[in-house]
Amino acid sequence: MLNLIDEIGGVDIIYDLIDVAPTAANAVNYAQIIKENAIRRRLIDTGEKIARMSYRGYDEVDVMLDKA
Repeated sequence: MLNLIDEIGGVDIIYDLIDVAPTAANAVNYAQIIKENAIRRRLIDTGEKIARMSYRGYDEVDVMLDKA
């Protein structure tokens, strides 16, 4: 067993992994990060949609904003 631990980097690497592994105690923080990233992706998608409609001369500005 000791040889296997040495093969993967020793006991220190195991302790390092424990320190960086996500835990349930941080679930709220991780959920907030996921939510913020989802909002960013939606903003990017909406911005790209508005840009495409603008370049195409799609419609009146107010109509484009409503559709976006």
